Amino acid sequence: MGRHNINYSTHFNMQKKHNFLLLLTLFCGLAQAQELEFGEVKPSEFTQTYSNLDSTASSIVLYDYGDSQFIYSPSRGFEIETLVHVRKKILKESALDEASINVNFFDESRTSGENIYKIKGATYNLENGEVVESKLGKKEVYYDRGERFSTKKFSLPDVKVGSIIEYTYIRQTPLNTYNKPRTWSFQSDKPVVWSEYNITIPSYFYYQIIMGGYLPLTVNEREQISMTIQGTDLMANAMKYRFAVGNAPAFKDEPYITTSSDYVSKVEFELSSISFPNQPVKDYNTTWEQLDKTLLESDRWGEGLLNQSFLKEEVAQFATMEDQSEKLKAIHAYLVKNYKWNKTVGLFPQENMRKVHSEKEGTASELNLLANAFLRSAGFSANPIILSTRNNGRINTVYPLMDKFNYTMACVNLDGKKILFDITDPLLPMGVIPAICINGFGREISEFGNEFVPLESAQGYYEYEEISATINPDDGIISGTYTTNELGYPANLLRKTFEEMDNEEFEEKIRENHSEWEISDFQSSNIENIDEAATISYKFSKEDGGVMPDIIYLSPLMTGQIKDNPFMRKERQFPVDFGHVTNQMVKAEYVIPEGFIVEELPKPATVMLPDKGGKFMYFVQNQNGKLTVFSRLNLFKSEYSAQEYAYLREFYDLIVEKHAEQIVLNRVEE
Repeated sequence: MGRHNINYSTHFNMQKKHNFLLLLTLFCGLAQAQELEFGEVKPSEFTQTYSNLDSTASSIVLYDYGDSQFIYSPSRGFEIETLVHVRKKILKESALDEASINVNFFDESRTSGENIYKIKGATYNLENGEVVESKLGKKEVYYDRGERFSTKKFSLPDVKVGSIIEYTYIRQTPLNTYNKPRTWSFQSDKPVVWSEYNITIPSYFYYQIIMGGYLPLTVNEREQISMTIQGTDLMANAMKYRFAVGNAPAFKDEPYITTSSDYVSKVEFELSSISFPNQPVKDYNTTWEQLDKTLLESDRWGEGLLNQSFLKEEVAQFATMEDQSEKLKAIHAYLVKNYKWNKTVGLFPQENMRKVHSEKEGTASELNLLANAFLRSAGFSANPIILSTRNNGRINTVYPLMDKFNYTMACVNLDGKKILFDITDPLLPMGVIPAICINGFGREISEFGNEFVPLESAQGYYEYEEISATINPDDGIISGTYTTNELGYPANLLRKTFEEMDNEEFEEKIRENHSEWEISDFQSSNIENIDEAATISYKFSKEDGGVMPDIIYLSPLMTGQIKDNPFMRKERQFPVDFGHVTNQMVKAEYVIPEGFIVEELPKPATVMLPDKGGKFMYFVQNQNGKLTVFSRLNLFKSEYSAQEYAYLREFYDLIVEKHAEQIVLNRVEE
């Protein structure tokens, strides 16, 4: 079958490994679209509706087609030439600007830059039952030249609601600039009736083909052929692939995902090797061991493991500490105090460790590689971990792809446990990694063996809110004290807000968030002590329309109420990724006004997610002249699979319902 008879994989296993191999059939016997000819638009395309796909769409992609071939030129070497052909229907006025097309491309030099050429475009309108074509003129294509990246721009003419627009172009990309075909996405933010990608790969090139997303392929074909490579007289065996997805719904952002690229259905390519006749095979990190070796042998990244001599004087101050846990905390506190992150990510350091050490500032990888060297010099078993941040997409543990990683942190092996160690955020306790790093798995790199490590934080989301209040039925005022204690990520957010503002500004922000409250006696504690719960408290009073002289309708959760279910869709094809475990508690105590009795109380509720995935507990008690309201939400997992989505959605429906219930108090007649 040739060197590109390769395995396919999706990106993630929804429950355990976050990725799994998917064996795809050679052919799926569903209806297949034929390749459309440019300009052949039928009147029926204007009257056909697509409400079954998406009745709310402002436009719909009728046809999205790509075809890639390998060609050769003496001046530029091997190139990938891709024909792109798009046909789209404009359904609403808000989509008229989609007729303005920008094609961006790398344009640094004549020998290494991309070419965009053979641009054609047209608009079609139905008038008196006939299709009227308005062509894009050659002079209406503009070339916006940049230093390294440029844009070909054009706007299709005579576009209105109901128009069909169409354009096509060819992109030529030298392999010495970008050594793989571009990712082809079968989904976009618009519904797509038919998306198809074809590619013919000569046997000289061995690519891993990686299927991503959650939509099944409508067409998956491959055929072994013989071909002459354009620009040469070379004959080669080749594999011709055809992938297509029909009726792809628009991808819409949903709550609690990493980045859309992790979920959109697509096909990606990664170059594994090149093998020309009578030449040695050139490999490109085909195994994790080779990737690990590349990192360990690189000058600057590997330096973070090996070069520790310049740190000895600083490390000496911790030499007398015997308790290893306390010593580790002290080193973390020292490093975050003395080194500053420049807000830049990237796998490889830009500077050597000595310069980072002297300037006391660097990228995330620079700082954490230096921290790793510091820890080793202090006698700890420490190794760096490479990872991909949430907005960069998850890594696929099946495929060793160096360019998928963009961050390095440290990992300390202490008393049989792995402690993730990051010094980019001075407002996070040791072991609580930045939220941007909670993204599946990272890879621990060492000279003695490597493994994948789950990127889990020592603390998740912990928030405890408490209200103690009295109710005055004569003036309709509820007044009392409010206190919140926060750990983990809400505490980090609170501390960052404090860092950006003085006390008066922060207090004003609280007032803005509770515009109906009168706030006084604002206090805070443990804001600077990151190992303790951050606390703020203040007195408040508010007018409440439900408080009347003879009857009181009390909404018991004045704070912490979950009013809306974040999971509104009936179905979800991909996991819900909170990034952390959650523990949210609210306690409220109200003194029952003299002369009032409880007429109606919400019933207690305890709800469990399957397999101990979460728990919600809610009750209201009437004791000793006080009403005590308690709500607790626990999510014991950071991620829930698509199969668990229906339970999670119903779980939140019940929370919203219970949190909305009122307490009714009546005045006793004398």
